[in-house]
Amino acid sequence: YQVPASAVDQERLNPGSQERVANTNLPLIWTQSLVWLGEMLLDDLIRPEDIDPCGRREPQSLGADSVLVAMAAETDDVRQALLAAEVPIDPTSMISVQSSDELKQRLKAAGTNPRLELTGRPGHRVETEDTARVYRQEGAISVFTPSVLEDVSSYLADDPEELVETVVDELHLLQRHWRGRGRPLLVIPIRDAALQQHRDVILKLARQLGSGVIESIPVRLGCLSELVDQAQEVQLPPLQQKPVPCSEPAKPLLRDATDLRDLTAAEEQELDDTPIEQLSQRLWNSALLHEQAEVLELLQRRLGPQGIQRSPEGHPVALRTLLEEVYQRGLRCEDWNVVRRCAGAMGMVHPQLEDALTDLLVRQKQVVVGRNYTGDSRLRQPMDSAAIAERIETTSGIDGRERMLEQELLLALDSVARREPALLKGSLTLQLGQLMLLLTSELAVEKTLSQDEAFEALCSEAPHAIRKRLRAVLADVDHARAALQRGEQLHVSGRVQWSVPDPLEETPGRGDWRQAGTTQSPQQQPHSRENTRGAQFRRPGRPFAQSDQGAGIPPTLQRMPAFADGLRRSQSRGALRG
Repeated sequence: YQVPASAVDQERLNPGSQERVANTNLPLIWTQSLVWLGEMLLDDLIRPEDIDPCGRREPQSLGADSVLVAMAAETDDVRQALLAAEVPIDPTSMISVQSSDELKQRLKAAGTNPRLELTGRPGHRVETEDTARVYRQEGAISVFTPSVLEDVSSYLADDPEELVETVVDELHLLQRHWRGRGRPLLVIPIRDAALQQHRDVILKLARQLGSGVIESIPVRLGCLSELVDQAQEVQLPPLQQKPVPCSEPAKPLLRDATDLRDLTAAEEQELDDTPIEQLSQRLWNSALLHEQAEVLELLQRRLGPQGIQRSPEGHPVALRTLLEEVYQRGLRCEDWNVVRRCAGAMGMVHPQLEDALTDLLVRQKQVVVGRNYTGDSRLRQPMDSAAIAERIETTSGIDGRERMLEQELLLALDSVARREPALLKGSLTLQLGQLMLLLTSELAVEKTLSQDEAFEALCSEAPHAIRKRLRAVLADVDHARAALQRGEQLHVSGRVQWSVPDPLEETPGRGDWRQAGTTQSPQQQPHSRENTRGAQFRRPGRPFAQSDQGAGIPPTLQRMPAFADGLRRSQSRGALRG
């Protein structure tokens, strides 16, 4: 309602004296709906809980006094092993334990109504608070594992020590932000491979949880059958469609990887220069795990994410299927270099990137992804995980491992901000690329490696080791920066003749190595891995791509990684410095 223009002066002299008239937006649908809703409440046709099923109208304290924790065995062998170690777990699978993706499908079906043209809950990922409830459907009780603890969404859950860190982070989250009746329930999936290879880590976690307190968080570890009565229960409508049973795992397509050694610089360069047809032959004939991973990455880079290969029998096989196979092999061997390479080629995105970014922004921190500090690389507002991963990809090099490391660093920074905020005190901008350089330099000094060898070593470290290194770097940033500066110094003995190349007649075009921040499609990119943006991590001795980038510089100095990287950075800034 509004005051007519002719009566505005009188209204200003005596507010409330003039008659209001309805605006031209008739009928007032939203206002009228509120009127009808209020009349139905007054006539007892509906109850308050009908329009507020979440109970937000009732004041509730935020947080929980303790968190319920249960371990879910992947197989019967794991169950028997945990029972033998006196870990509280049901002797039989009395309560169904499902994945977070299954809960997403059930919640979507619960809100679907074809008559009202309601499509149900959007297909967003299920948060940890959603999986922390007990769901009853058609008389059966089900619990669900959080997505961050599942190996389907990220390889971080396959590192047991990183899994422990994630469990503590989720416990912090549930204790601080829980709403509603009952206590939150965190279900931890225990996989067969993790228990066999890292039995001590899993049992140590069980003992810490069994003590009742872990990192100052009150917890209660018990059997699922004993804890469900204390948790918050949610009733779901009957299933409209029965769940489809899981299919059997596919048979291996590639040769068994019996050789786990690293590739040499010469072997990697040979792969870079190999045509696609010969790469395909090497892929099907190779028994070297690192060669399988690198060949698949090269094929994916040249053919695109939807590329198809022909098996020796002539059957079409998607590149992603082969990448998934080598990825799983890398997980079984705990070869994190192969795992990160395949994960980057598949475009794997951690589901909690958006939570990590939002948490850092709320703490007045800006995040810069990629190698260069530009407007596109600076994240100043919340984004979903897919958009963050895309921004990292467009501002980073073509090496998929670099992109996966940046995702890990973003998640690790969020953990540090919540658990050790003093380490980030005074920091307004967090540059993931700079942090990666600091980690590489620290590793180079520690193990007496070149910068290129240190980056390879960093890619081979387990996720929990990288998180520990990040904490150490943040605790003593000055020492890490000094190590980086020492690694960038150029030591030359003897007489050196310096010469500066003549100015170019044409401005560097799209894709030129001097054009920082450019983006190319996989078809436009040269096969050599050297033509990337900004500074480049390379193996020692790897020559540059053939171009005029080294014009006027002695060949010996061109092959020196420290000089070459410094030359690229300084020329990209428009200056040449010795």
